[in-house]
Amino acid sequence: MRKLKRTEVLGLKKKLHQSQGGMCPLCLKPLGEDFSKIALDHNHSTGECRGVLHLGCNKVEGSVFNSVATWGGVGKDYDVVLPYLGRLIEYLRAPGAGVIYHLHKTEEEKRGQRNRKAREARAKRKAREVLNNRR
Repeated sequence: MRKLKRTEVLGLKKKLHQSQGGMCPLCLKPLGEDFSKIALDHNHSTGECRGVLHLGCNKVEGSVFNSVATWGGVGKDYDVVLPYLGRLIEYLRAPGAGVIYHLHKTEEEKRGQRNRKAREARAKRKAREVLNNRR
């Protein structure tokens, strides 16, 4: 494997763009033709180029990897991070425990909270108006 020259980056982006059918393999949306908005993704351990992604998708990929490596406590070894991510996907797909988290608010509860705050704000405004009219 050889190291890519800086002058070869755009050519590789175009080649990978074509081989991927102009689509981002993560979000499955078109990449577009503005290559300044397309990232050349690579493995940070080996340096090997993998493909082209939207800048945001590339940021997500890097952020997820770094989060698992750091907060997951597994280090920056792809052979350890990838199985961890596989287990995370399995965990997220598994059925829940059948109860709602104690701090979670339903849409109805959120609406009630907004309405209560709005009523309090109206009452404060009205009280100010009454006080200002007495002066």
